Amino acid sequence: MQDKKYINIEVVYSKTNTEYKLIKLQLENNKEYTVLDAIKESKILYYYPEINLNNNKVSIFGKLVKLDDITFDQDTIAILRDLTISPMEARLKRAKKKVAE
Repeated sequence: MQDKKYINIEVVYSKTNTEYKLIKLQLENNKEYTVLDAIKESKILYYYPEINLNNNKVSIFGKLVKLDDITFDQDTIAILRDLTISPMEARLKRAKKKVAE
């Protein structure tokens, strides 16, 4: 049975397609935590100093959120990395590869 004194939050950042870090937090349930509070509490910025919260977008369950939005029990906060290639360029590259095969 889960202790209701705490809420459980996850913070995840994927540096590459194969390298990522998922940090699970148990935060006291007697105060509201913002997305920024949870990110700071996770210390993920220590592991990935290249994260710039002024530039990197943040989402909860795939929905973009602001750093001052409130977190809730069982939220998974994802810090999104910058795209290295636009989706249109990626589709074009895959299509050219398929034609070449």
